[in-house]
This record gives sequence, structure tokens and C-alpha cells, in this order.
Amino acid sequence: MAPTTEKSVVLDLAFEKMPIPALVIDGKNRILQATKSADSLLERDPQTLVGEDLTEVIQSDDPTWWSGDPVDDLGSSSSGRKI
Repeated sequence: MAPTTEKSVVLDLAFEKMPIPALVIDGKNRILQATKSADSLLERDPQTLVGEDLTEVIQSDDPTWWSGDPVDDLGSSSSGRKI
């Protein structure tokens, strides 16, 4: 594992705040880090996610989550973001 530096701490904090599900995986396919939104998706039954709006799924698990989609900022539903 890489040594912790000031830059790596800032990157870790930024990663945790990412508005999309994201994973950091090593060369052996082990998950090293997951954003809150990815963590909540990993805990769910895949069959219950089929056809769900990704934005709504993440917001229901993490009310502090924000979307980078300008349509979401207007309060409108984002179409086309089905899992």
C-alpha cells in the first residue's frame, strides 16, 4: 500500500464525496475503497435494483449525496439513468 501523504488524504476525502458509485480495485480484483454510494449498492440484492433510478436509490441511502446533473439541480427527475 502506498504511504499516506497530504495529497493522498485530500484525494481520499474527495473520493468519498464522489456523486457516483465508484470502487478502487487492485490488480487481484480486491476492492480497496468504495464511495458511500457504491457501498450502499453493494449491500443491496441485485434483483431489487433492476429498473430502479440510480439517483433515487443512492439518495434514499445517503441524503447528503449530491448529483452533478444540472437537471437534478432544478428538481426534475433524471430520465434514462436506470440500472
